[in-house]
Amino acid sequence: MIIAPTKKHKLNIMFLPDLHAPAFDYEAVRWAARLVPKFHIDVVVQLGDIADQRIWSRFPADPDFDNPTTELEDLMASMSFLHRLFPDMHILAGNHDGRWIKRAMQAGLPAQLVKALHEIFPYDGWKWHLDNEPLIIDGIAMIHGDEMFGPVGLKASRMGMPLAAGHSHQGRLEYIPMFGRTIWGMECGCLVDEESSAFRYAAKNPRRQWKGVGMSLEGEPHLIPYIPGEE
Repeated sequence: MIIAPTKKHKLNIMFLPDLHAPAFDYEAVRWAARLVPKFHIDVVVQLGDIADQRIWSRFPADPDFDNPTTELEDLMASMSFLHRLFPDMHILAGNHDGRWIKRAMQAGLPAQLVKALHEIFPYDGWKWHLDNEPLIIDGIAMIHGDEMFGPVGLKASRMGMPLAAGHSHQGRLEYIPMFGRTIWGMECGCLVDEESSAFRYAAKNPRRQWKGVGMSLEGEPHLIPYIPGEE
């Protein structure tokens, strides 16, 4: 989907990365919300994996993890909290976001019988983009990040335009010279709670998750790290 800018100058866009509700870091999300007025953000785009859906994962069940009812109750509360902080944003589809639909289909239930996230959370101001097409705003492409193989710079060069992505939980910015101009590709980290049982599988991973957000400020890319205790 392509959205043209409504202003003559370049827009200021925040790329809100993977949240995995209800397993996000609440203080980090509050911090991100305070950046919206600070940087005069025009558009907020959540890059997918807004929900974790751990209990419906294809991976072996964790006996210490919540049951489906508890996880859904926690998800409802965390999404309400998120909507209060970000009442107006675009939301992309992530690989975690359709987990319960996949499990239902494995059980023989047609997808039409199962509600998707946008049906459970039809909040005013939230614009869901679930067709797996890149969202393009002001000449910048946004994807979840699992759609193409390779580093983010290669993905940007394939698309021929600046690109912001999530999925990897890493913070990375690459510049690519192309036909007399320079484009960029950026992985925008995550805002997850690493202590959550949902991320126990990654506890021994030496590549720790990078917490922060991405931004395009009048067309220029920025990675803003979350540092607890700092504004």
